[in-house]
Amino acid sequence: KPPIQWLPWIPQLLTCLVRTEGKPLLNLLSQVGRMFPQAVYFPIRTLYLTLKMEARERIKAGEQQQATERRSSSPSSGADQSNSADGNNSAAGGTTAAGAAAAIRATAPMWRCSKIMHLQRDLHPTVLSSLEAIVEQIVWFRENWYEEVLRQLKAGLAKCYAIAFDNRASVSDATITPHMVNFVKKLVSTFGIGVENVSAAVAAHHSAAAAAA
Repeated sequence: KPPIQWLPWIPQLLTCLVRTEGKPLLNLLSQVGRMFPQAVYFPIRTLYLTLKMEARERIKAGEQQQATERRSSSPSSGADQSNSADGNNSAAGGTTAAGAAAAIRATAPMWRCSKIMHLQRDLHPTVLSSLEAIVEQIVWFRENWYEEVLRQLKAGLAKCYAIAFDNRASVSDATITPHMVNFVKKLVSTFGIGVENVSAAVAAHHSAAAAAA
């Protein structure tokens, strides 16, 4: 089929690309990207970054689990604790090094996405530079910190309404769920983060404007 006929199927092709049978799709997506770079580059770039973030989260979760296991299995005596601390430090160093190595080592789906993106960069360097510039501009359309807090508060209120509705026969006896407790704790712990960055950005903008005047 001509590449243009595959354009509506790009999301499905990318879904298959990350599976074990995705290697044969490299040629197909490369041919489509050769003719229509805009249609392939953005989705595959998003997929690559998503896979990278998931791999990083898995590494972090594994390191936290190993640290928890080391703490739970540490002996109670003083001398043994000292030896254990030295062993834990060396093990932690090994874990960090292993985590760094694992972070550098790409999985097969990440390698496939990277290969297609590199091929597109070689074929269409000017177009992809323009696309990357567009992506950088899109970042500025993100919500402000107070808009994010307001959105989270509305989400928390909606969760509270759902709990009250589920217990509408006796709302006064309804108890908050552990998920809601974790949600509130996370909201409180991250409240106001980013205010300093906003203030610094505003101050820098004003100073730049004053210098230009």
